[in-house]
Amino acid sequence: MSAPVENLAQRLNAKRSGKGWIAKCPAHDDREPSLSINEGADGRALLKCHAGCATNDVLAALGMTPRDLFQVKYPQPNENGAAVARAGQTTTRKEESKQSFDWQRCVSALKAKDLVRLGNERWYSRAFCSWLHEKKLVGLYNGNFAFPVGNGAVIGTHYCLEDGSWRYTPTGTKTAPLVIGDLAKAKQVHLCESQWDLLALADRTDLYRNEYHAFIATRGASNVALLKGLLPTGASVLAWPQNDAAGQNWLSDLGAHTGTALAKAVTPAPYKDVNDWTKAGASAEELYRPLWRNEVVYEPPKPFTTVDLASLLNAIVAFLQRYIVFQNPEQPVAIALWVVHTWVLDAFTYSPYLHIASPEKQCGKTRLLDCLELLAAKPWRAILPSEAVLFRKIDVDRPALLLDEVDAIFTNGKDDRKEPLRALLNNGFSRSATVPRCVGPNFQIQDFQVFCAKALAGIGKLPDTVRDRSVPIQLVRRSRDEKVERFRKREAEKEAMSIRSELEAWSQKTSNIDTLRDARPSVPDELSDRQADICEPLLAITDLASGEWPERARGALIKLCCQSDEDESTGVKLLSHIRDVFNETQTDRLSTKEILEALVALETDAPWAEWWEQDLKNENIKSAGAKLARKLKRYGIKAKPFWVSGETARGYFREEFEQVWKRFCPCSGERDVRM
Repeated sequence: MSAPVENLAQRLNAKRSGKGWIAKCPAHDDREPSLSINEGADGRALLKCHAGCATNDVLAALGMTPRDLFQVKYPQPNENGAAVARAGQTTTRKEESKQSFDWQRCVSALKAKDLVRLGNERWYSRAFCSWLHEKKLVGLYNGNFAFPVGNGAVIGTHYCLEDGSWRYTPTGTKTAPLVIGDLAKAKQVHLCESQWDLLALADRTDLYRNEYHAFIATRGASNVALLKGLLPTGASVLAWPQNDAAGQNWLSDLGAHTGTALAKAVTPAPYKDVNDWTKAGASAEELYRPLWRNEVVYEPPKPFTTVDLASLLNAIVAFLQRYIVFQNPEQPVAIALWVVHTWVLDAFTYSPYLHIASPEKQCGKTRLLDCLELLAAKPWRAILPSEAVLFRKIDVDRPALLLDEVDAIFTNGKDDRKEPLRALLNNGFSRSATVPRCVGPNFQIQDFQVFCAKALAGIGKLPDTVRDRSVPIQLVRRSRDEKVERFRKREAEKEAMSIRSELEAWSQKTSNIDTLRDARPSVPDELSDRQADICEPLLAITDLASGEWPERARGALIKLCCQSDEDESTGVKLLSHIRDVFNETQTDRLSTKEILEALVALETDAPWAEWWEQDLKNENIKSAGAKLARKLKRYGIKAKPFWVSGETARGYFREEFEQVWKRFCPCSGERDVRM
């Protein structure tokens, strides 16, 4: 096996899989190995993350570049910073990793002319460059500017190539934050994603001379977790995010990993980051303005004692009602319970879907997903993901899936590309549901878990098989006299963050999970068996809340799940309307013609008039009766002859329907009490 493949396998603690290797992907939170490592015909190391991470992202997480996938030479620098090797000798990365790294050698290789070059290229002051060199915070490796890696003793270097890419050496050097200043004394800590940003900020503000200020660069947007336990207690922490998507993700991750109050300083929009801003001529005074006028973006939760679940549910309902107009008060109640269940999903066998629907666009579906994205545990927002991406993402992360434009999956007839996605949604409400696939070079069978919390948003209805796994939330367009607050994400995030902190604290209390896992809540007998399955987690949660919540939640679920006839299947709707006809006539038998005429006369949105009115006008009873017979045959109900008004007629007896009504029309028939 060539060095690049072997080195990667060693760095990732990979295990053999056929002719290659498999390891946990460093570019995402990988619970199970999803990264394949193989050797190409040209000796190159081939990487593939089956969860969808790009190769460049995987390499970046390792501090590598695509060049590192080939067999290359990595000689140590001599005292002048030039690469040398003995005649006829090649030093591979594997051999280099066995050698102790000499950081002092890199520091000594940096000469006065190199300090001038550093200042000119990065727009740093000469005094600052000399200070960095004096403190052994910059050196020269292979002719490239390099910075130390290590907490205390330097174990390697992080150096920048001419093309702007970064590498670590020696092989096996793990990413560690770059720290400037004494964290033990620091009263203010400045966090940056990039080393260049850190150095530009320290130089231009001249705060590197102040012993009460410290600077930390995470060396990449995906390395925030390395800050855990590093920040001093009681220090003011200020983040300087870059003005791009990665910078915003970096800022969001900081709150989860630093565990301390966090503020951010805003770099003016024309500039990508602090480094660009200072190169454009930003003065110390201009940098001080965002420094002192910072914006608090995260407050750590108070030490956990007891979270009042009822108050927490009320807070979620109030948050939702600030931004969305609901048709009835039961809708935000059910949504609040669904949000809580995403945090304690491990306690349940089933997960109810939220079906967020509307008859037209601009009814608030996207806004509701915006709110759920701020409240739910591990939210993942997606639009028409492929089936492969979906089941791999769910298997690895078990997110709260927020699937928008779901109507596109279930429209336009049968689509072979969408059938697997439909099947996944049909079964993914159950913990036991899996998707078997062949993976790896040896096509080993692997079962992928597809159970997770899901919210499905779209226009119109879902197929019956998905709909009966869902709590329906039907939204309508807001009228002019209905007022809600304008949704501004930055402001909404602040309020949602406190709710999330309480949800996280509540969900981490082991006794709550154990109680929910063992719960057997009473289920309203108005709910069908499938509705009882999906609503049980929500009922178990509400039984832990105080006050009116247990009764309030049951009433909400009954109203939403036992919708009017318009939400029933055509078959169930037909049975219900025939029952109405029998109740109206107070008879034990009706001819086919009498039933058809009564159904057509009903003033509902059912399709009976469209189906049979013309046939009745043309006295084509045989054709209309045949269609009615086919509809009822699936329920075991058949037309029979009987004597009426001196002649023989074919029709239906009430007793034939009694058991069917009890089974398929529970909202008006007799019910079984479930415990």
